[in-house]
Amino acid sequence: MSEQFYSKFKLSADNKIPNDDLPDRYGRDYAMNFACDAQNEECLRDAAVLVHLYAYDDPAVKIPNGLERIYCNGLRGAGKQNEFVEIWKKSQITADATMKTTLLNALGCSDDEELL
Repeated sequence: MSEQFYSKFKLSADNKIPNDDLPDRYGRDYAMNFACDAQNEECLRDAAVLVHLYAYDDPAVKIPNGLERIYCNGLRGAGKQNEFVEIWKKSQITADATMKTTLLNALGCSDDEELL
């Protein structure tokens, strides 16, 4: 069921999230969280790609407001130690208190007990 729902909102080939209007942004947020919570591999892979690109400062990656839970979904699963460290560094240098909170909350989504 999550595959069909998520298919409308999956990540495009250029790894960009469109600048949706508000109703579509809510739909995208709901679809991504529903799919990732259901362990939908495509959703988890898309979120991990976005977090990886964000962690390493890809200028093309912009996670729009309202979709901040992508950071959390992207840090789930094994093998994300480097991204975790880079996101932690970003959380320490940002002057934006909202972004700092978003990033610190996302770090808590990691499944890696050693990192936590």
